[in-house]
Amino acid sequence: MKKLSGLAIQNLYFVLSFVILGSALIFTVLFLTWFGIDAEPNQTSVGIIYLGDLDEDQYASRIESEVLIWKNTAVYDIYYQGESFRIDLGLFTLETNQILENIELNKQNQAIFTLSTSNRAILINQLESFFTIDVIEALDVDTLINEVTNEMGRLIRRKSFALVTYLDPLLVNHVIDSYEIKNLTENDMNIMRTIEPLIVQPYSRFSTLKALEVYNLTNDQMSMIATAILTTSLNSHFSGFDFSSYPEDPTWAVFNYNVRILRLNRYDLTFFNNLNQIFTFHITPASDNSIEVSLEGYPYLVTYKTVVRSMYTVNYPTFEIENEALDETQEGVEIINDDGVEYYRLLIQEGIDGSVISYFRSMVRLDEEAVLVRLFEVQLEPTPKIYHIKYIETEGETDGA
Repeated sequence: MKKLSGLAIQNLYFVLSFVILGSALIFTVLFLTWFGIDAEPNQTSVGIIYLGDLDEDQYASRIESEVLIWKNTAVYDIYYQGESFRIDLGLFTLETNQILENIELNKQNQAIFTLSTSNRAILINQLESFFTIDVIEALDVDTLINEVTNEMGRLIRRKSFALVTYLDPLLVNHVIDSYEIKNLTENDMNIMRTIEPLIVQPYSRFSTLKALEVYNLTNDQMSMIATAILTTSLNSHFSGFDFSSYPEDPTWAVFNYNVRILRLNRYDLTFFNNLNQIFTFHITPASDNSIEVSLEGYPYLVTYKTVVRSMYTVNYPTFEIENEALDETQEGVEIINDDGVEYYRLLIQEGIDGSVISYFRSMVRLDEEAVLVRLFEVQLEPTPKIYHIKYIETEGETDGA
């Protein structure tokens, strides 16, 4: 009897446990259903601005306040040839109503900006002032502005745009400088007209010898082209010029500098391109007996000019050479008395002082002061003054003999 009573009590506890557990489960389900605890968090955002913790009627104020802060801190710039132009984000208008009309809940939405006609004109004027008219005339302004506004819609803090991406591809053929090699022979012309464009790669040192030695050129022919390349490079950004010169000016030399190329001895002209852009030397016939060497590439923001300065003078020496055929009847002969010693003297060659000349590059950016950078030095040897002389024998000297 006691055993039956104990079993009944155990069964009662078991039933009560199930009832309590079932009630708890039903209560939990109802609680979650009524209070929405089982719903996913609201992930709505505009760019980096989180809106999930707000009612929809509060979206506008948060978007406008956060975008105002973003405009003051974000940096959007356009870079070209090592310089960058910071875009004034204040020129762009935030279209809050349009954003709210198109907003999708639980998604990352784009902010929407527009640029008014007047502010577009301001931006273009700013671009022209910074990048120069030559560059801006080749710029696809519409595509650039569209991409800027699209990137602004993401509300990221920093974004850079490469200006060359939006330039006319033909602008790379802009002629920076050129030089014509004249009085060439038929043989010179035949071989030089076969030379393909010489490419100067970005961030690299260019070797003239390496570029030309694939052709069947003589050392003199390579030297003429190298001198023309140096001449067209003076008013460019190329730096670190390294070359050798002839001990005496060759017959084709025009300037007080020249470049000597020797295939066997590896005499070369090298320089460095420190921009992330390709530049090209084109070698083309200019006439029946002349070749033009032109440097082509994107226009510069900096104005380059060559400045030549004489650093110091090397005085010429004077040489007197005895000439027994000299007498007073010859035109131009002088009779010189030097401490009782008389002699005839005839000027054969005037002396010319030599000098050391430095080539500088003047660099001017917008209205800034010019900056001078020394490129290389040239030593001009003096030309000696030469006299022919003949000593005059006196009567006493003749008797003594």
